[in-house]
Amino acid sequence: MVGIGFATVLLLGLGVAQPITMRDLARETRNLIEARFLRPGDYAAWVDGEGKAADAPAFAWDMAVLLSAYAAGLRSDREGAEAGFRRVSERLDRYFVTTPLAKGYAVLPHQEPPERYYDDNAWIALAYLDANEAVPDRKTLARAKEAFAFVMTGESSELGGGVFWRENDRKSKNVCANAPAALAALKLFAATQDAKYRETADRLVAWTKALQDKDGLYFDHKSLAGTVDKTKWSYNTALMIRVHVLRYRLLGEASDRTEALRVGRASRTKWLTADGSIGDEGPFAHHLAEAWLELQDLEPSAGWANVAKRAIEKARVVGRMPDGLYGLRWDRAEVREGRRLLLYQASMLRAAWRAAR
Repeated sequence: MVGIGFATVLLLGLGVAQPITMRDLARETRNLIEARFLRPGDYAAWVDGEGKAADAPAFAWDMAVLLSAYAAGLRSDREGAEAGFRRVSERLDRYFVTTPLAKGYAVLPHQEPPERYYDDNAWIALAYLDANEAVPDRKTLARAKEAFAFVMTGESSELGGGVFWRENDRKSKNVCANAPAALAALKLFAATQDAKYRETADRLVAWTKALQDKDGLYFDHKSLAGTVDKTKWSYNTALMIRVHVLRYRLLGEASDRTEALRVGRASRTKWLTADGSIGDEGPFAHHLAEAWLELQDLEPSAGWANVAKRAIEKARVVGRMPDGLYGLRWDRAEVREGRRLLLYQASMLRAAWRAAR
């Protein structure tokens, strides 16, 4: 195990471990993405080695995570991230659809009629807010506000509040929409000092906590029939950790610090494996690594940053396929139907650039 800020890299085909900084790991992953997924004027959804759907456009979720990865790079490696952030943002403009009811990002570019997910738009809002924190810009902040405004069109009084998951299929309210929306609201409050965003965050947090188990971790969603899906994905818990960390930083309330650490410890018990991996899928696991990084300042003695960076290191070693692309999970090499999604690569890019900070 090398020191903080370094990842253990397994040279594919050689089995030799060599040190690489998190910044260089991010650049390596960025280069891989741009070589394998970038097409002239487009981003492919995946390259699976067999040409299956290799030129299909990326879904909005993939693009949102990729945008967030470059946004993280703006703070730790602006030279390496700036052009990519601009390119992804320009591409995402093609996903933006205006209907009589609302403006928001659809699943695919130029999609008519659009299929829009509230969580996709929350991730996009967070990415633009991260970018605005790194490089303040009125246009970037405006895009964040616009995406967030669409998310909040999904809020209703049904089930006592909360935001739906999908615009056209309002059958459930999911933590994966409400937790990032709450975090985005807090970041908007920090950026604008507009009290309406703090009030929105408080409302969303209160609703989401109804889906918290007694161990501190979060269930997945509640259906309109009132049935709770008790599946626990790491990213749902991770976003709520980050919500409490940010509320503590903004408002200084000790209860938020206590809750962030309580849930953080529970998440380590649940998802941290014996070898230091995060036992979940990459698109979820990278959020948990980031949440642990956020906890470092709250409890330095617990070594949260070391735990997070080791998990990223392990994903780099055990989560890659022989062709060099990341697979589904962070704790083992696994693919689903032979696909190497852009989403998996972007998740590692976000994690590495965030850890490089």
